[in-house]
Amino acid sequence: MSRGWAGSHLPDPDLITWYGENGRSFLSLLSPWTRVILLAGVVVLVTVLTSPLLLAVLYLTTLLLIRSAGLPTRQILSWSVIPALAVLSLVLLLVWGEPGTPLLTVPFGSVTLVLTDRGLLLAATLLLRALTSFSATLLFLATTRSTHLAAVISRIFPYPADQILLLAYRFLFVTLAMVRSLQKSLWSRGGACSRAREDRPGSSPTRGLLSFSAPLTGQNGSGRPWRAGVTTGRTGWEPPCPPHAHAMALP
Repeated sequence: MSRGWAGSHLPDPDLITWYGENGRSFLSLLSPWTRVILLAGVVVLVTVLTSPLLLAVLYLTTLLLIRSAGLPTRQILSWSVIPALAVLSLVLLLVWGEPGTPLLTVPFGSVTLVLTDRGLLLAATLLLRALTSFSATLLFLATTRSTHLAAVISRIFPYPADQILLLAYRFLFVTLAMVRSLQKSLWSRGGACSRAREDRPGSSPTRGLLSFSAPLTGQNGSGRPWRAGVTTGRTGWEPPCPPHAHAMALP
């Protein structure tokens, strides 16, 4: 399975578009307007429902539809990690002090933080809402062709908002292609963005990054002036001449 353009936890637009263009499931054969109505219905239910149990049923139903449509369920679950972490980072500030039965008490200086059962229900509710909305949106995009998506956007949004959205959608793939080209160039020079522990002077990632800016900054990976061309018999670096050397060399 594709790991995406920058990792396994970031959605891959190319992979989503491939499934949208080549899908043959019952959801792909439906009218795009039917899928828009279904997505809007999911958004309304996510907003209205407050019971974590009903939200869990809605989320499991969305996952069943994803699996029945032939989409990579494990990959979509991996993509859901980032929105889940984003929600949890906010929920950690909201669950304390909710009315209900105390479950955990944490002294924090002069303030005592109390975690209740309603606080846990609030965290579960917000998390299920985010996961359901995210999964339903991916399901819609992965079962809709690009031409159908463009037609829906042009019908729903007025001019020039529809043109701006279509232009942004088009340049999304152009930007990702440029990023992939930069990554390949970086890796071909021994650089790697994920190995920060090796990012020290003289290491391969540092030299790979400096190789992009060497012709502009005049520096190579060793911190010496960069000179183009192939040197024969001599190194490409010469010690700088002191300012007073020219005065000393004059007769």
